[in-house]
Amino acid sequence: IQKLIDNVPIDIHTFIPYENGKDFIVQGIGSFTLDQFGCTPEDVKGRLMSKVLPEFFNILYDDLVNVYKTHEAKDMRFVYYRNNKVTIISNTRIFEDIGRIFITNDNFENSRKILWYLFLFR
Repeated sequence: IQKLIDNVPIDIHTFIPYENGKDFIVQGIGSFTLDQFGCTPEDVKGRLMSKVLPEFFNILYDDLVNVYKTHEAKDMRFVYYRNNKVTIISNTRIFEDIGRIFITNDNFENSRKILWYLFLFR
């Protein structure tokens, strides 16, 4: 399954709830996020999210716990800026399955895709 996850055009992150959702153990992180945080899979796998990805943990903690406890998916959008310009739009879904929390990201990275996306969904 890991080979499949590594080759799909979206990021898929997998976490195992730790101590009833007080934290989350990283089972897998997508390549886009690894690049953003300057990590390798070996740096994060099997470690607590709060320790290895603290910014990610702080931003998403409430949503992760809510999805874990209610089993209801959550959709959100992140917009990344560089030099006051939109550089990446990331559609994100958090969901629970088989006792794990999954986060998927569909990232629009180049300017043509971003403009088309903004035109369609304004």
